[in-house]
Amino acid sequence: MTFYTDTYKFGSLQLTGIAGVASIDNVKLPPTADGILGLWYYPRLGVATILNVLKNSTALTQPVMGIWMQAATILGVTAPGGEITIGGVNPQRFTGDITYIDCVANHPWTIPLGGMQIGNTLIPTTGILAAIDTGTSAMLMPKSYADLINGAIPGALQATNLDGHWILPCDGTTPITFTFGTFVAKVPYSSLAMQVARYKVTGRSGDYCRSSAMFPTGIVVPIDDWIIGATFLRTVYAVYDFGNNEAGGGRIGFANLATPGSPPGTNGTTGNGGQGGNGSNNNGTSGNGGSGDGSGSGGNTQNAASSIFPASSIAMQAAILLVAVVAAMS
Repeated sequence: MTFYTDTYKFGSLQLTGIAGVASIDNVKLPPTADGILGLWYYPRLGVATILNVLKNSTALTQPVMGIWMQAATILGVTAPGGEITIGGVNPQRFTGDITYIDCVANHPWTIPLGGMQIGNTLIPTTGILAAIDTGTSAMLMPKSYADLINGAIPGALQATNLDGHWILPCDGTTPITFTFGTFVAKVPYSSLAMQVARYKVTGRSGDYCRSSAMFPTGIVVPIDDWIIGATFLRTVYAVYDFGNNEAGGGRIGFANLATPGSPPGTNGTTGNGGQGGNGSNNNGTSGNGGSGDGSGSGGNTQNAASSIFPASSIAMQAAILLVAVVAAMS
């Protein structure tokens, strides 16, 4: 592996870090993005990561990151994408308390999946671990689970010309819920049926959309753990806490999104989820189907407004890089 020293600048904060390069891949990115930045705080190969450097400094008011992703629409592919707050949360983006779930040791930003329901179908989730990854646009899971989820959608089809991946009626209404700890999130059907990837099916009326519940194909190795990305994250406000449960890998919090006219959120804690078991390692920036070594972000940065964040904090808002092409697709 080759190591490079680079200077990073987030708003008014500047620091020097070391990055390791295992391979070079010409991934196509939007013109406003330079790449994907992995945000994991454990030192790797004896080298401190960016979050590790920040955590051990006095730069941050709180060792947390707040993530808000803009909801995707068929006409909104050029929207800014969202924001990341380093050193705090943005209370204007959520309402109510934040529910925290302890992460599983040695699995970057990975928590137990407590439950999932598609319409009236309960998906078995006992023992499932899920990496909550902002650098993944869809969801990646073992094929058996992808088949269960998509098979519960009326009108779903497996496309032989898409390596057996599923396509769904674009205008479906099947309710979808995820449970993490005590937090239950309702995911819009339009998030599962990716509205920007549309197809026509001979003999079927209406458009079909690519399902975001995918499984590894091609050279990607089989996986045991799930990787859950923007399909879920667009429906919640997420907080990555690297100051609590340090031995176990931190914790992740979720809160309901604020709606226009709703009161600002609070920073409360409503409980932790259960302990998880063992899972597979899915490390590496954009490796194993688009999973980064933690939460990834990219794009231009700017200073956060002092009316939102404490003046003493280093809080940064940035455009979230929403990967348009899932790396799992061969």
